[in-house]
Amino acid sequence: MTGKVKSALVAISDWIRRSPHLLRNRTPFRGATIGGRLTACFVAIVLSMVAADLVAVWQFQRITAEARRLVQADETSLSVVRIHFDVETFRDKLAAVTTTHDIRQLRMEAASLRQKFVEDVAQSQQLLRASNVPGRDPAIASALETLRTTLPSQLDTTVELALAGDWPAVDLRLKNQVQALIDLSALLVEKVDREVSQEREQAIESGNQARQQLVLVLPVTALLTLLVAVALGWYATRSITDPLSELEAGAQALAQGNFQHQVTIRGHDELAQLGQVFNHTARQLAALYEELRSNEALFRLTIDTIPAYVWSALPDGSVDFTNQRWLEFSGMNSDQAFGWGWEAAVHPEDRDGLLEAWRAAVASGKGMEAEARVRSADGQYRWLWIRNVPLRDETGKIVKWYGTSADIEDRKRVEQTLRESEAYLAEGQRLAHTGSWAFDVPGNKYIYTSEECLRIFEIDAIQDWPTREAISRLIHPEDWDRVNIDFEKSVREKIDTKSEFKVVLPSGTVKHIQATRHPVRNNAGDVAKLVGTVIDVTERKRAEEERERLRQLEADLRHVNRVSMMGELAASVAHEVNQPLSGVVSNGSACLRWLAGDVPNLEEARETARRVVRDGKRAGEIIARIRAMAANSAATRQEELDLNGTIREVLALVGDEAKEKSVVIQTQFADDLPPVSGDRVQLQQVVLNLVMNAIEAMSSVDGRARELIITTRNTDAGQVQATVRDSGTGLDPNAIDKVFDPFYTTKSGGMGMGLSISRSIVHALGGRLWATANDGPGTMFHFSLPKHYDRPTTTV
Repeated sequence: MTGKVKSALVAISDWIRRSPHLLRNRTPFRGATIGGRLTACFVAIVLSMVAADLVAVWQFQRITAEARRLVQADETSLSVVRIHFDVETFRDKLAAVTTTHDIRQLRMEAASLRQKFVEDVAQSQQLLRASNVPGRDPAIASALETLRTTLPSQLDTTVELALAGDWPAVDLRLKNQVQALIDLSALLVEKVDREVSQEREQAIESGNQARQQLVLVLPVTALLTLLVAVALGWYATRSITDPLSELEAGAQALAQGNFQHQVTIRGHDELAQLGQVFNHTARQLAALYEELRSNEALFRLTIDTIPAYVWSALPDGSVDFTNQRWLEFSGMNSDQAFGWGWEAAVHPEDRDGLLEAWRAAVASGKGMEAEARVRSADGQYRWLWIRNVPLRDETGKIVKWYGTSADIEDRKRVEQTLRESEAYLAEGQRLAHTGSWAFDVPGNKYIYTSEECLRIFEIDAIQDWPTREAISRLIHPEDWDRVNIDFEKSVREKIDTKSEFKVVLPSGTVKHIQATRHPVRNNAGDVAKLVGTVIDVTERKRAEEERERLRQLEADLRHVNRVSMMGELAASVAHEVNQPLSGVVSNGSACLRWLAGDVPNLEEARETARRVVRDGKRAGEIIARIRAMAANSAATRQEELDLNGTIREVLALVGDEAKEKSVVIQTQFADDLPPVSGDRVQLQQVVLNLVMNAIEAMSSVDGRARELIITTRNTDAGQVQATVRDSGTGLDPNAIDKVFDPFYTTKSGGMGMGLSISRSIVHALGGRLWATANDGPGTMFHFSLPKHYDRPTTTV
């Protein structure tokens, strides 16, 4: 029962603590009339009194039980007294018979006395067993049993002695044995009275405690309890008024929240016990409130620590609480953040939308989720994800809004970066003419196509989402079977496949497409999707055709180069060898003449023969070195040429060679370069020779970049100049003028004719070709040509 009282006290104290909040937030009679409110209050009072009465009835039942306990104790005491009275009656009867010697009367009274004594003993034993007093003296039951067996035996023995006429023996038994029974019964009465007195005191104490608990459990019926106490009269005496005052002071201290107040009630009565209960309850309440404050502090610490901004609002939407993290983030204090002041921190572009969404949520009673930029304490705006939900009472009425705000600035930046990456990817695909796609094999449909993929096939995804059938209709009939076989092969054999095919678009455009496919398997190992790319290789195909044309042009140039070199070689050999051979012929003829005379002139013939040998050796050296060159008799055709374009055509021919030898070609062309006069094929031959020489000069270079720089510019003398600069091994400054001599070469396998022929071509075109050394590694070859004007055809 004490635990229930404590629980009731804790519940009442909690209700008292929360009652101001309840009354402030729950006013159901705000619109009712005075009579209605009074009637409702009266009904509530009556119901509370009925409830209190029910509890009081229960308590009264406990008190009644204690009263029955007192009655039972009294009955037990009375039954033992009756046994003692029966023993004394036996003594008195026996004394009377001893005087009168009336045996007949003795026998009659002995029978009734025996029956009454046995009944009284049985009743006493029954009452003692029913009382079930713990720690009862076992001598009581033993004494009763002794009396139950001894007194009837003494009675029978006395009757027998009286019948035998042995009255002295009867008198002696009266004085000795009967007196011992009287003493035993008196002692039994004393023990039972002492035990019953203790039982009575405990019953009285328990009854009073039950009544006091009734007062504590039902504080709201204090007036009713007081009236009951007044009706009971002077039951509450002056002895309890002072303890009650002490308890009242303790109750006031308890109501004021002073749980350390202790009541002091002297004595060991029920009020003292009540004071102890009160003090124990106060200590429990103090511990409870301390735990509550600790939990509240822990809860607030938790709210302030979690990585989110937590807040609550009244039913009308005005904020009435924010955690410390929000205040630190926004730089606001509570007065600024509460109510609607928080909206000042929202970005102007997001404020109206957020307020509209919040008011709509308040009006509809539904939760809200939104994203908005909110100004932090450092003045920077950060994206927050805002979410709130309503709290409803049992009637469904909103009593509170609770919400959280999470910082999603990093997520927003990642999303922005992702969008930019997607845009870069789309732009990269557009520039590379590469689209990507994903195909759902079980569903037989495309589930993703990039923008570039749609652009390549000229499909509008909004109006017509691409299907396999739609794509198949665009494939050229010559390629359709092969593409379909490759597609099915990827699904069936679970391998990557590649196809090149043509598509005929609705606009009539024909494109060359290169497609790749990669199977994606599910957990069962089956192909669930195909992902792949499509590349528009139309420009590449055109470039390959153009490259083939340039290759053919290169072959023609090389053929012309070889023919020109052979012509130069033949002319050089004819020119150089002709002189010594002429000397050989002349000296040989002279030698014959000196020997054919009547008197041979051996000395002159010997000298002439020496000259023949000398000229022969000279011709042999010329032939061995092949260093003679003659003019070419081919006609040179003069035409208007774009020097920059001519150089670009040559660079297109040597691009693969340069890449193979890791040479980086850079051009620095003048934008306002006027046209020049010359033969396109011969000028391309000159540029090709200079570029190939530069590439070969850098083939053995290691440890630095292999750079070939070609520049063009205007000169003041009506000329256009081009420079080919390499970073190769360079030339000996003393041998720069010799590199244009026929058959002079610095290459182990060279003939020494390329630069000589190139200079001849440039000179024939009215220009000049020369070489200079770089400040660093490498060599620069320059040639200048006159600007275009009408001029006659010349011969190299």
